[in-house]
Amino acid sequence: MKKFMLAAIALALLPLSSRSQSTPQADVPVGYSLLEVDKGYSFSLNGVSGSAAYNFNSWLGAVADIGRIPWLPW
Repeated sequence: MKKFMLAAIALALLPLSSRSQSTPQADVPVGYSLLEVDKGYSFSLNGVSGSAAYNFNSWLGAVADIGRIPWLPW
């Protein structure tokens, strides 16, 4: 029980260290993913995704997120 309480206290105090970090004004990541299946027959799927985040201040931000598999018609 004592180890559980110490672990709970440590996990509760862990976010305090991230508070000292500065908040970036904007963030724009882009990613690529590949899925290949080889089981009796084979096929592969390629996909791209991206997002944009803008932080108005240290506690308010907006995010746009999009992902697409290029070979689909939509």
